Amino acid sequence: MKRHTHRMLLLITLLASALALSACGKGGDDAKTETPAKDDGDKKADKKADKKADKKADDGGLNLEKPPEITRNAEVVKHVEAIVKGCTVNEDAGQAYSCKNKEGSAMRDWVRKEAPGDLYETLADMALNEEGKTAAAAIAQMHNLWSTKGDDWKKKNATKAATARLLKYLKDNKDSKKPRIGKIAEFGTHMAMINGVQDQLFKLVGDLSNKRAQTQAYTNYMTFGRVTGFKELERLTKDSKDKEIITAALQAPRNMYKDTKEEKAAYCPWAKGYLGDKDLKIASKAGYVMVKCQGEYIDTLIDEGEKRVEAGEFKRPLSQVYREPCFQFIKNVTNKAAREKQCERLYTFLQAVADNDKIESDVRGLSLWNIYYQRRDQTTLDLMRKYENHKDEEIQKRAKDAIKSLTTTYKLK
Repeated sequence: MKRHTHRMLLLITLLASALALSACGKGGDDAKTETPAKDDGDKKADKKADKKADKKADDGGLNLEKPPEITRNAEVVKHVEAIVKGCTVNEDAGQAYSCKNKEGSAMRDWVRKEAPGDLYETLADMALNEEGKTAAAAIAQMHNLWSTKGDDWKKKNATKAATARLLKYLKDNKDSKKPRIGKIAEFGTHMAMINGVQDQLFKLVGDLSNKRAQTQAYTNYMTFGRVTGFKELERLTKDSKDKEIITAALQAPRNMYKDTKEEKAAYCPWAKGYLGDKDLKIASKAGYVMVKCQGEYIDTLIDEGEKRVEAGEFKRPLSQVYREPCFQFIKNVTNKAAREKQCERLYTFLQAVADNDKIESDVRGLSLWNIYYQRRDQTTLDLMRKYENHKDEEIQKRAKDAIKSLTTTYKLK
């Protein structure tokens, strides 16, 4: 009996072991397998990988295919909808005007009062994802508001969410010829530079088939991009014969404010290289940069003028630049670009142009007028009286206009 019981117990034990082994080999719903717990290092690595994948951008910048999520500001949306209903909206140009009930002014007043931080995120999202007049009205308001605000306001509104949407707009519309692309290119460039995604911007702008939009971007590369923007312009213009790109690049320094000596040392010599260009539009753009550069560059500008006169090439629009070096917006408050000795040299040069009958009449008259434009005093009045009966009608007219202004507005005798 004991022997039989022992055998039964042994058989039960073997059967239980076999069943346990069989269960371990099954992969059914009831089977449970344990995986080793991840340590803190593994968890951090996974989170970092997920974050990197989520924010991965097309060109090393912002993720244009998955911009940061936003919730549209309901009040901004209402204002845009009101503009669509009450104003004339030009879809191609991205303009809104002739508003029946001052809808555009109402939005500007509201923005001034409330200063919403999600303004451009909402407008950019509407421009990107809406169609027709709604998208155009959103672009119009972005342009109108941006062009009237200061740098601090612009930096506040240049969020990554807004910037990503504007850059995606440029990418998605790279083959569009609509003028409104140029508006997006302008403030989109500012935002991209503020956010430090200039390399991504440069590629997107380079891919645009809309030349006007491209040049709009180029003229704004230095506003917030500073020397970084200039270096890209220098690269684009090197050995280039594209006049549109060159003139746009030469405009860029004038859209950068509060330049440092180091910044001027970067772009002034480059711009000087275009002052003698045969294309007078390019030469004039370079001339305005010379005024901005000041110092020795003012003398360089006058030297170039004298060379052009000698060669019979002193014409518009270059001649118009010579009204700038000694102009003061507010006397004794704003500074002149030129020093006093340089101004005296400039006035002598302009008078010599007025006296040169080999130069076109309108340029002679304009040169005389440009003395008055920069120096409105008794000395100038006395000078103008010498020309009020000049045989050249253009010179005579300019002299009389200057005399009238100096005696009535400035009360000189």
